[in-house]
Parts: sequence; C-alpha cells; structure tokens
Amino acid sequence: MPQLDKVSYFTQFFWLTLTVTVFYVVLVKYYLPTISRTLKMRQYKVEAHTSENPYEVEECRVFQDREKVIRDSLTQARQALDKSFDITANWVSDTVRQTNSSHFKVADQNYQAHLRSELATQEVNQTQLKRILPLSAYNVCGLVHHGQKTLIDYFLVKTLGYLLTKGVPKKTNKKKRA
Repeated sequence: MPQLDKVSYFTQFFWLTLTVTVFYVVLVKYYLPTISRTLKMRQYKVEAHTSENPYEVEECRVFQDREKVIRDSLTQARQALDKSFDITANWVSDTVRQTNSSHFKVADQNYQAHLRSELATQEVNQTQLKRILPLSAYNVCGLVHHGQKTLIDYFLVKTLGYLLTKGVPKKTNKKKRA
C-alpha cells in the first residue's frame, strides 16, 4: 500500500503537522476574536432589550389600544344587530296584524256567511226529514223527536238515579234490645 510506504511516510507527516499548525494559528489569531466580539455584542443587545425599552412599551400600548378598539367595535356591531332585529320583528308583527285585519277579514266574513248558510240548509233538511220519515227511522238518521227526547231524558234520570242511590245504605231507626 502506498500510504504506508516507509520512504514517503516522513514527508506526509511533516506536511500534515505544518498544515494543522498553520490552520490553528490563523484560527486563534483572526477568526476566534471576531467571533468572540460578535457574541459579546449580541449579548449586550439582548440585555439592553430586556430592560425597559421604549419601543416595547409603545408596542404594548398600541396592542392594548387596538384590542380596545376591536372590543368597542364588536359591542357597537352587536347593539346595531340587536336594534335591527327588534325593528324587523316589530315590522313583521305589524305586517301580519295588518294583513290579518285587511285581507283575511273578507275571507273570514265569507267563511262565516258560508257556515250560516250551511247550518240553515242542514236545519231545513232535518225539518223536511222529520216530516217525511216515520218515528222508527229517527235513530238511524240521527234525528230526535221532541217527545222522544223527553222520554229518553226521563228514562236516563230514573235509571241513573236508581243506580246512584242503590249503593247508598238507608238509615234505619232500629234500637237494640237488651
């Protein structure tokens, strides 16, 4: 292997040592002091910013003012929406009331007139059926004769009265004899 050749071994070692030594000296004399100064300046700036910095105080004040403005604007928007909803609800209820009183009034009157005419027609039909049909057909048609109604009422009163009073024991004035 050529790397381990005894003839060239000493020269390789010499150049390696010289290169590392030069690199070390340049690093210690030039680069390390510059890096050290940079780190010290950075630390000084960090320490200066951690104390009461007027820029940070102003930033906090601006942030708080912005939050207050946003909060106030949201409150005003909510109040405006609530007012708008109230106005809309009042308008809807007034419109419904006006519509019911104007448009549906005529329809209600027509409906009531139609109901009156239907009831009158039904009463006329019942009266005519009472004249035509015999008394035995009244129950089938749902009609009740005046005399029959009083008879039904009398029967119900007697029956219910008997059933209601049957369960109640009557008082007797029996004296015990000793």
